[in-house]
Amino acid sequence: MMFANAESAPESFTYMESYVRERLAAGLTPHQLLLSFNVSSSVQEEFALGARGGADEAVVLSALLVRWVSRVQDVDLSRELVRAAIDGDAEAVGELLHAGAPWDALDDRGHSAGSHAVARGHVHAYKLLIDSGARAVLREENKGGGAGGHFCGENERYLTQVLHFEESRILDAERRPVMMEWETQLMRAHADLLCAPSATHRQAANFESASGGEMRAAADRDVLNIGFGLGLIDRMLQEARPRSHTIVEAHPDILAVMQQEGWGKRPGVRVLAGKWQDELPPLCERSKRGEGPPFDSIFFDTFAEGIDELRRFHALLPDLLRPGGVYSFFNGIAAHDAFLHGVFCEALRRELLALGFRRVDFVPVSVVHPKPHVWEGTSLRHWWHFDQYQMPACYR
Repeated sequence: MMFANAESAPESFTYMESYVRERLAAGLTPHQLLLSFNVSSSVQEEFALGARGGADEAVVLSALLVRWVSRVQDVDLSRELVRAAIDGDAEAVGELLHAGAPWDALDDRGHSAGSHAVARGHVHAYKLLIDSGARAVLREENKGGGAGGHFCGENERYLTQVLHFEESRILDAERRPVMMEWETQLMRAHADLLCAPSATHRQAANFESASGGEMRAAADRDVLNIGFGLGLIDRMLQEARPRSHTIVEAHPDILAVMQQEGWGKRPGVRVLAGKWQDELPPLCERSKRGEGPPFDSIFFDTFAEGIDELRRFHALLPDLLRPGGVYSFFNGIAAHDAFLHGVFCEALRRELLALGFRRVDFVPVSVVHPKPHVWEGTSLRHWWHFDQYQMPACYR
């Protein structure tokens, strides 16, 4: 007995209850009915307990059998989906996903169907899995769930830690890199995107990073950066001489360094000392009262926050970014897994388009990987596993 997909659970129960009552009326005992589904002994024990409690036998049987069939079906469909992804059978992948196979199905070694498709270059199968995964991520958020992310729920703890400022990096109390100098190459690409002339009219597909080159002037631009860190991108934004430059930073140790360096006294620079969750809503309220969004270019790069917080920030963008503006964020999402990285990027792309962005691209930027010694003394080793960094280029 196969059920169309996981979303049809109520219909599945109704169908199962009708089937169970029919079989019981035909003379089958509950024990015989359970055995006909090859259920485990634990399921049989659950039925015995439920029946002793005085519940309707047919209802108890139906609930247990729906759960059992779904569990067996998930395992079987997962195996078939992994096999289809390995074979590059896109038609089978599509059918299995429609039948309820989980988009993130794993093989016995913990490798996903999507990672198998990536490794073998099965583009069509990969795209089907990406589509299914992105829809699932968005659906979970709409239900009040969410993927969380690597640092989900850790920001409050991070903000109370004493940071270690070393020659070319900042580490938290657990020796995790908050920011490292090797990221300069990525920050340059982001800064060029945010401050390029007529950035809102440039085509992301034709974007070329002027890495190491001279920044172009952005005197007509009001820019916002969330997360100062080592100040890499903020120094680059200052080179472009924007009309105004707002920086949101929450960690007291980093704020102390910013004060020592005189950031708050620089012409046109405004430092908002606090969490973006507290500092930005008042700006959004002013926008809603008729003042309009205050920024032309926005960059987001916080630490110890997961994808859920990134998406909550995205919900503020319509009130922060002017029409024609450009937005980007540091894209380290699921950087350990190319398939999951693709799923979350696609989910975010769709979400931003739904928020009114006219174009959202992920622009490949070549990455020069840091030498192994860069990671000495840290609790987190080389986490970037791709030859190219997918830079978000989001145009409103």
